[in-house]
Amino acid sequence: MENQVYFSIVMPVYCMEKHIRNAIESVLAQTEIDFELILVDDASPDNCPQICDEYAGKYDNVSVVHHSVNQGLSATRNTGLLYAKGEYVTFMDSDDYIDADLLEKVKLSLAENPADCVAFGMKEEYCNISGEVKKTYTMTYGTEERLNGVDKVRPCVINLEHKTLYGYSANKFYRTEIIRENGLGFEKIALIEDLIFNVKFFEYAGSLNILNIAPYHYMKRIDGSLTNKFVKDYFELHHKRISVIFEQYRHWNLLTDYVKTILANLYSRYIYSALQRNCDKRAGMNAKARRAFLYSVFKDELFIELSPYIKASGVAGVLYGALKRKKTAVCLFFGRAIYIVKDKLPILFAAAKQKR
Repeated sequence: MENQVYFSIVMPVYCMEKHIRNAIESVLAQTEIDFELILVDDASPDNCPQICDEYAGKYDNVSVVHHSVNQGLSATRNTGLLYAKGEYVTFMDSDDYIDADLLEKVKLSLAENPADCVAFGMKEEYCNISGEVKKTYTMTYGTEERLNGVDKVRPCVINLEHKTLYGYSANKFYRTEIIRENGLGFEKIALIEDLIFNVKFFEYAGSLNILNIAPYHYMKRIDGSLTNKFVKDYFELHHKRISVIFEQYRHWNLLTDYVKTILANLYSRYIYSALQRNCDKRAGMNAKARRAFLYSVFKDELFIELSPYIKASGVAGVLYGALKRKKTAVCLFFGRAIYIVKDKLPILFAAAKQKR
């Protein structure tokens, strides 16, 4: 497909009539105008389809695709990819927003170094039930990078994961040609679809620009997003997350002690998140079942491989240290304590867990 614009922004739309106008307007306010916005209505039952049609009818660089039946987030993004005409493509949620100079800064970096991918930071904004932003957590890489060659890009990927920036698609612009030439797309898998897509993309990426900015505003709503819903297979999904990155680095012959330490600490975090979720009534687990779960984790090959590399300080050091020493009762106690804090002070919990 011949490129007609520089950037394609794919925005899946489903049940976001309260927020979608703000998301669209933030795109239309960009100081760089060489872009298209593709709205993909996933058979939304509210007024989102009409809002999408309104903007598509009003602006030449806004188009809309309507699904006749709901297909889910991954399929909706894949639909947007089919229509993308830009040299670079990104994916934006319809309840988030971006700073007005995002596209300008990305394009300037590409003028310096025409990379296969541009990554940048994000602001997680935690809202209460009334929609007021109560806490903001800024995630940035820490430095600017212009990397060329897989020998430069691949060692950097684990640092993106360490900074909580690898597992998103909204904070990256991808060279569309790479996606199409290699048949890449989003898999239908909850919570980690972005991470799986990025793992596949970076098998082919030979250059990367990292911007030390946080122009994407990721809105975390207490009663709205998937991350606040109960996901029965949470641990299995995040076990897969760590396993996939582990195998990627093994495949790259870059599975160093440094990489293992980062993955070990992240895995420890997900284990505690699972222990906390196991206390939820919807998990259907009694004390015996929660203990059995932890025993199974201790016997798991991934835990056996990574646990010697657990290394953290402060509160994380205490929690992760208990896992490393397999202190079952202590770990279960911490899991219950985390559950109580999250239940009583959800915004404080959500922001505090990022400080690791």
